[in-house]
Amino acid sequence: LSNPDQRLHPLPYVTSAIAYFVLVFECWVNRRTAPWDLAMAATAITVAVIARQLLAVRDNARLSKDRAELLGEARLSALVRHAADAIWILDADGRVRWASPSTAHLVGLEPERLVGTPFPETFAEADREWAASFLQRALVPSPVPVRGEGRLATPGRGVAPRFEITLTNL
Repeated sequence: LSNPDQRLHPLPYVTSAIAYFVLVFECWVNRRTAPWDLAMAATAITVAVIARQLLAVRDNARLSKDRAELLGEARLSALVRHAADAIWILDADGRVRWASPSTAHLVGLEPERLVGTPFPETFAEADREWAASFLQRALVPSPVPVRGEGRLATPGRGVAPRFEITLTNL
């Protein structure tokens, strides 16, 4: 148990020792308690302490794992939010569900304004048919991403530049 969150703490053992002392003292002073009763009570205390410690170690391990996952998600989220590339998440219907902040710089649209927009409609008018077929190719289950180039709609920016686009069906 090298993980500090999984080490055994002495408090339950100290309380168990006190309980054992009380049991032995009671047996010695009153002499009414049989040794068998003393052994049964000591066993019950020991089993309860060990069970509680095992539950605590398991809970600490789960909490440590959850904390590590949250930290990993926070790091990934920070990487995506600060990436120079525009990263979009599309729903099963091909509509933009989320767009990274870099979308504003590259396309000239605030990411929130793209949410709900069908993917092909984010392209310049001349490339919308291509974008629809590009999306259809990406919807076919495959571990290989679909790559292409298209002109995204860039309102108020004049001629739309060509962008390299990668769609991965996750």
